[in-house]
Amino acid sequence: MAPAGGNANFITKDEHAALHYLAKNPIPGGVLTQFYMGEAVPGTTGRHVLVGDCLWSEPNCMPNSEEADALFEGKLSRAQSRQFVVASGARFLLASCSSPQVRLRRRLGAQLIVGVKHFGCATVYQVAAPPATS
Repeated sequence: MAPAGGNANFITKDEHAALHYLAKNPIPGGVLTQFYMGEAVPGTTGRHVLVGDCLWSEPNCMPNSEEADALFEGKLSRAQSRQFVVASGARFLLASCSSPQVRLRRRLGAQLIVGVKHFGCATVYQVAAPPATS
């Protein structure tokens, strides 16, 4: 298959830089991204991913993939976006170069998104740590 955008066999320079950042970032935690980028996350970063290859993204691979697409495309309400991100348990969101430039920090709020790092057309958002339970 020839390399093409929106497919894990072709990662842009900016997406590669974002993956490298996640690989080197000392903050532990998984990544929420779109399906095609999710296939690349574990092997390049050593991190867990909510959506990737459906062989290892079960249960609910396709519904989670569709909801992740809706999040990164700005199609979820603010409440739905926050609920999905919190329920995912992810510490990072990876917006790929194929994602529209949705401002997830504005959509999710500064209490949930505590850091943003841009890599050209790719962006990594750091999600606040969940509250400690006793």
